[in-house]
Amino acid sequence: MYLPTRKVHSNSKTVVGEFSSEKREQVQFESGLEEGFLYILNFDSDVTSFHDQPFQIDYKDKNGVARTYTPDFLVEFKNRNPALFEVKSMEFIKNNHKELRPIMEAGKKFAHKRNWKYNIITDKEINTAYGENVRFLNRYQSYKLELAITNEVLARLSEIGNSTPNHIIRQLKSNQDQWPEYISAIWTLVANKQIACNLFEIIQMETPIWIPNHKNELELKYPYLCP
Repeated sequence: MYLPTRKVHSNSKTVVGEFSSEKREQVQFESGLEEGFLYILNFDSDVTSFHDQPFQIDYKDKNGVARTYTPDFLVEFKNRNPALFEVKSMEFIKNNHKELRPIMEAGKKFAHKRNWKYNIITDKEINTAYGENVRFLNRYQSYKLELAITNEVLARLSEIGNSTPNHIIRQLKSNQDQWPEYISAIWTLVANKQIACNLFEIIQMETPIWIPNHKNELELKYPYLCP
């Protein structure tokens, strides 16, 4: 268990808050970019836990002055060694590359000694259709479904083989008052990977959906490089 070594704070230009997940009760973030990354981690079935501000690393800055640096996140996986992540915008990296270089080198050395990976993840990987989709689906991951509705949706989709949320709902229910609970059921099944769709394009009511051959079909996994 890694407790945060510091409390995050806003500089009036960033979004600060806490992210709740079954993988970690409360995780701090201090930018919208970090929050977006947490949604991606939370959706990744190979991630077992993630920890914010996990520890401090000693380093010397570009002028040789001794300083400490705190990585943004430590992520633990089921099937691979842990990894450290530093979350920064491409613009920030471009404008501060000289100051960042000794920090990143210290982070890499720290991770290497422990047989971990060290990663810099940016808006290029986070601010994507996939990132937007998993943020949307997050609200459905713990949604409680009626078993009858779940079985009804899955049975019809299995029978058809390939459909869309809009088509499935119209086939199952003519009463439009019942559509909202069926829409919620479909997105909950997508969020829990019982229904598959292309998460690399913005999902909507006309998005093709199907029963997956593998639970993790089309799921983005570490190192989170979108196709």
